[in-house]
Amino acid sequence: MVPAGTPRPVVGKLHSGMAQALTSPDVQKRFTSMGAASMAALSPDETLSMMRSESERWGKVVRAAKITSN
Repeated sequence: MVPAGTPRPVVGKLHSGMAQALTSPDVQKRFTSMGAASMAALSPDETLSMMRSESERWGKVVRAAKITSN
């Protein structure tokens, strides 16, 4: 996550570093040892799309269940 308006080259550089870390054998081994599924590094656009989709999906659940914050 970065602030809105972060220049695309900066986002790209951060994404590249995260993708490299997430796909490293050491990180994959650590995830596996904790029982986590292997993670693929989504592109910044894929991440934004997934977040919007999940927000819409869970927003419907929250509204249907009439969940509110106090």
